[in-house]
Amino acid sequence: MRLHDNLLENVKNNEGMKGSKGQFFSVDAIFASIIFILIILSVQSYWDYSMEKINYAGSREELEASSRNAINLLLLSGGVPSNWTEINSSSFNQSSVQSIGLINSDQLILDSSKIDKFLQINTTNYNALKNIMGIPEKYEFEIKFYRWNETDYVLYAYAGSALLDNATDVVNINRYAVLNNTWMRISFRGWEAQ
Repeated sequence: MRLHDNLLENVKNNEGMKGSKGQFFSVDAIFASIIFILIILSVQSYWDYSMEKINYAGSREELEASSRNAINLLLLSGGVPSNWTEINSSSFNQSSVQSIGLINSDQLILDSSKIDKFLQINTTNYNALKNIMGIPEKYEFEIKFYRWNETDYVLYAYAGSALLDNATDVVNINRYAVLNNTWMRISFRGWEAQ
């Protein structure tokens, strides 16, 4: 009888343990689910952050490339066609002018008549000027020409759009050239329009 009583008592003890094991498992499952959800949310947040950084880097690279290309076209070529300064400002567009250049036949020697026409087109047809320079629509630019006066560079001419106070990503590029036997610093700034 004693063996039978021991077995019955063991069965009863196991049934009591099963109930407590089930409660313990439920708390574990809830705790594990919460941790799993937190991990998923963390991964999602990190993914969103990474994608935002990648998009920003791509946008910044595009801005830098279009700014470099624009200033290089202006200062390393005379423009296409070479007589682009003779084209009427009202018919000035990408089909009549493929590129704008501010130098004469010698590299880094600026042509004053090309600078004058560039400034005129800036005031009458800024968007066409920007398109021909290869600057995407979402970006703006300003270009300042500074003339060396034997002690400092002073502002000679200005073109483009005024830099906005809320512009957060600005690319600055400085190049040097000669105009009428005087050194010029050409400062180009590009930024994303807000």
